Parts: sequence; structure tokens; C-alpha cells
Amino acid sequence: MYQFVNFTNSYADVHQKDQAHKELLYVYDTIKLYYEKKILTPQRVHVVFNMMEKNYEYYSQNNTKNKVTLIYYRDSNFPWAYFPDMGIQFDPVVCMNHLNEIYRMGLTDDFIRGLSELISYRNDVQLDNRQCTVWEYNFENPKLDDSNAINYPHTWISGMSQGLMLELLTNYINTTKSSTYNSLANSIMMSMLVNWTKGGTTDFDMKHDEYWYLEYPFTNRCRVLNGFMVTLIGLYQYYNITANKTALFLFSKGMNALRVHLPEYDVGNWSAYSLTNRRATLYYHKFHIQLLDQLYIYTNDHIVKYYADLFKKYLNG
Repeated sequence: MYQFVNFTNSYADVHQKDQAHKELLYVYDTIKLYYEKKILTPQRVHVVFNMMEKNYEYYSQNNTKNKVTLIYYRDSNFPWAYFPDMGIQFDPVVCMNHLNEIYRMGLTDDFIRGLSELISYRNDVQLDNRQCTVWEYNFENPKLDDSNAINYPHTWISGMSQGLMLELLTNYINTTKSSTYNSLANSIMMSMLVNWTKGGTTDFDMKHDEYWYLEYPFTNRCRVLNGFMVTLIGLYQYYNITANKTALFLFSKGMNALRVHLPEYDVGNWSAYSLTNRRATLYYHKFHIQLLDQLYIYTNDHIVKYYADLFKKYLNG
């Protein structure tokens, strides 16, 4: 069906150690990997070949960089992300945060166009006998070093992006009063009912009736706090506007986990970014407070209120 022989001949024998060459090959190797594993579906073809085109366009006019940078293209409604050694990549959370900001700015037409484009980058997959719609990452996470990691290095999904997508669909309903994407939302939530070890987003604790939605669901040791709370907010907002029972179920199970585990993110005079990164940056500490305040408005939960106030005390003390 697809042939990759001589795909890179135009540059493969020139500047072998050149950084741009290395980054282009990273994207090409992703395509090749999917082909060899027989998982290069039409939906993945759409994503990775567009990604390759973005890389060619970028390197025809620009040099490599030494830090993560957002790249904007005239033919795209959201930014793409440049990563040193990995080139231009489709980053779902970056795209979704951008479209949420466009929505907050009141740019309705731009928001709807961007949402339509983003939906075209989805992948529909079977995970543990559930039909799920996901937005995949096609690159290794450069920050992770965990021998417990699975479903890695390529083709991983994030509980955070799944939650953000529900928030975007909520914004779409607020804007259009349309139920066009209700079935899509249900398919998104199916990924949250699948254990992370089976390609889903969730670390289940059935004994304590808890669901933790993993920002990086190829390990359960990390448990990033902000990504988890963002997912909870997406679930609640979608439930609040649709009365969807699955969204309420998932939100309730997640709140059970948040109440129990919030003390683990108090390091004495600050908040922790994750269970493996014990001190958040100033940005993420403030973000934790913002998210806790929002969840308190939704739930009136006294534990959430306690930690929101405690983290504020740390910030101001």
C-alpha cells in the first residue's frame, strides 16, 4: 500500500549529522514505524503526512532551535510544536489550549474552524473492546524516565487532552446550541473507562472507588496534578451543559481520587507538580490554585477548599 524506499534520498546522503536532517528523519521514522507495525490507518496517515509537510515547509525557511517553540502556519487554525531532535509535531494539548483561548476571546468563527480542523486529526481506535476517539501524540516524551512505562514511545494519548476536548465541545454547544458532537463526546469518554495498561487514560483503584486520569498514561508513578484537574473540569463542564451520565460518573470517581490524594501534593511550603517532581514551578503552583478554586465552585467540597487556601497561603507567605 505504501512504499518508503528512497523516501529520504533527497537528503539522506547529505549532512548526516545535521540537526535538521536528524529532526526530519525522526518524523519519517514515525511514519515508517506505523507502517511496519501495520497501524498506519487513514486517520494516522492524515496526521503524520500533514506533520511531514509542516516540517518540510518549516525547514525550507528556518533553522533548528534549541528549545520548544510554537510554530504558526497560515493554513492551520492552531499552532504546531517544535521539539529539538524531534522536529515539528502535532501536540493535542497545545492545540486545544489555543482553541480555548480563541473561544475566550470571542472569536467564534475562528474557534469553529479550528475545532473542525482539530477533529480531523482524531483517531478512532478499539481499546479493551471499547470504541474510543483519541488525539494521539506521535513522539517520545522527553521528560520521562520511568522503567514502569508502557505504550511508549510512540502513539500515546493523554487524559488531559481528552478532558480538554470535552471542554472544547462544551464551548461549541454554548456557541451553537447544537448536539452535533454528542456521539463524539461519548467516544472520547470511553477512553477514560479503559485502564492505562490497555491503552486508556485511567489508573483505577476499585477498592477505594477512585479513577485517576493520567496526563501521561504510559506510567502510573508520575500522576501530574494539573493535568488530572484539567480533565475533571472538562468532564464537569460537559456534564453541566448536557446532563450526560457518563461524564457525571467519571467526574465523581475522579473527585474521589482528588480528595484522597491531594495531601500527597503538599510538600510543606509549596505544591508538587507530580508524584515524581516534588516542587512545582511558580506557574504551576498558581495554576493548581486556579484549578482548585474552579473545582470548589463546581463541588463546594471542603477538602478542595482547604488545599486551595493552603496553597494560596504558601504563595503569599
